[in-house]
Amino acid sequence: MKLVLINGPSCAGKSTAVDSVMKNKENYFRLSYDSIKWSFSNYVAFKYSNEIYNLMLIIMNEMCRVKFDIICDSVIFKEHRQELTEVAEKYGYKIVSINLEANYDIVLTRYEQRKKEIAENLHKEPTHTSLEKFKELFDRYHNEKDPDAVTFDTGKQTQEEVSTEVLALL
Repeated sequence: MKLVLINGPSCAGKSTAVDSVMKNKENYFRLSYDSIKWSFSNYVAFKYSNEIYNLMLIIMNEMCRVKFDIICDSVIFKEHRQELTEVAEKYGYKIVSINLEANYDIVLTRYEQRKKEIAENLHKEPTHTSLEKFKELFDRYHNEKDPDAVTFDTGKQTQEEVSTEVLALL
C-alpha cells in the first residue's frame, strides 16, 4: 500500500496531478483538505483548520485499516505531513512524496486566472485566500517543503508531462 503526498503551493498543479491518478489508478482514496472544508456550513478560510486536520487523520486511519492506497494534496505544512506519514507507517505503507512547484510569478498568474474564472462562474471552487495569504502560503511551502521529495517544475513542464511522470512513480 502507498501514501502519496503531493506537496506544493496553491496553483502549482496538485489537483490536476491527483485527478490524473484518480482516473488512471485503482484502489486509491483521495484525502483532501479542500473536500472536507466545503463540508462545513458557511465555511470561512482557515476557520476550522484544526478540525479539518483532525478529520483527515481519522479518515487516514480508517482508509489504511481497510488497505486503500491514499493520495493527499493537502500537505503544505511539515507537521501535517509528519502526522499522516506516522499513520501510514503504522500500517506498513510505502511513502511517496512529490513536490509540484513553479516560480512565484507563474503561480500568481494562475491564481489571478482562477479568480477571474470564479468571477465568470467557470471555476467550481472559490479561491481560498487573499493575495497576502496566497504569498504567505507560497513562502511557507518553500520553507517547509520535503527536501527529499521528487520535485517537478510545473512552470517548465506541461500538466500532461507532470501527470505522466507522477503516474510512473506509482
